[in-house]
Amino acid sequence: PRWKDGDAAAVTQASIERIRLLLYDYKERLRDEFCKLDPHDTGAIAKKDWAEVMGRVVALKLPWLHLREHFVPLRGRDKVEYKPFIEELRASFTAANSSMEVPVPEYIYRNLPELEACFRLLDGSGSGVVSRQDFGKA
Repeated sequence: PRWKDGDAAAVTQASIERIRLLLYDYKERLRDEFCKLDPHDTGAIAKKDWAEVMGRVVALKLPWLHLREHFVPLRGRDKVEYKPFIEELRASFTAANSSMEVPVPEYIYRNLPELEACFRLLDGSGSGVVSRQDFGKA
């Protein structure tokens, strides 16, 4: 099938979300490493330091500096604010009819095969992207 307008952006966003799921497992180690680089607790570290920590802790060979805009906001020209990023990784929700808190990424990761099966059912064209048309047909 041919790519349509918006398909690349949707695939990129899906990839970023998948990386976020993986980062959930590293949130405490990332926070510890960022805090070591921020002894005055400003909430900001150098962009290059952020990218270096991401590569070392997560052990994924990704262009972290280029991906930065998807994860952390800039502070000035060469610093990033890491605290919102860590808080986002810690995000949790209360499951319906339950008092048990389950972190969103963990919940998704546990149920990934089921979610992928649902996605494949919705993706009628097999493009890897669920369009409004695909969603409407479901």
